[in-house]
Amino acid sequence: MQTSSVAEDWNGLKELISESNLNCKDEALKIIDRKYLDPDEKEKDLKAACGAEFRLVLNNLYPKLRHTDCMIEYTVRNFSVAETKQILQEQPQKLSLLEFYNYACQFQVGSNDFCDVLETAVKMFPSDETANLNAANVALSKHDLPLAEKFLAQAGLSAEAQNARGVLAEMKGQHDAALKLFQTAAEAGLQAAKDNLLKLQ
Repeated sequence: MQTSSVAEDWNGLKELISESNLNCKDEALKIIDRKYLDPDEKEKDLKAACGAEFRLVLNNLYPKLRHTDCMIEYTVRNFSVAETKQILQEQPQKLSLLEFYNYACQFQVGSNDFCDVLETAVKMFPSDETANLNAANVALSKHDLPLAEKFLAQAGLSAEAQNARGVLAEMKGQHDAALKLFQTAAEAGLQAAKDNLLKLQ
């Protein structure tokens, strides 16, 4: 544990006074900027310059300068496959997106278990583009087009997402739209999109 402290936060006080409506503001700022050997002398001059207004400084500004800032660094251990299985059933919110994906890869692609894991992942990470793309692909495999469209709306603009949108468009009978989407993904270098483009052509 490493600790450090500052006895008087003059920079913080300067900022608060500069934002205040104190009549002694200008003089107070000059005093704060002066170089003093003894901080108590600076505070004494500040008190004299502000007079009765120093009570406002004491009651309203000083408390804002009293704070403790903490930074805690820690390393989260990755769960094993066996641990992930149990946590998925009991507390899925503790899993990272990568742990969801690694666990899903234990099952055959497209199997019920595989799909269930990816569908749970998007519930835990509803705004994550990768989670939405994975869930969209699951929905496409089940021919649930409305659900696939919902997930693809939040899947970003990666080549993989554009390819999935192309699949969705083709499944909806929108051949021209599918062609454009496959071309976009293929131009980005995605082999799956190139294959889909050849099939569609």
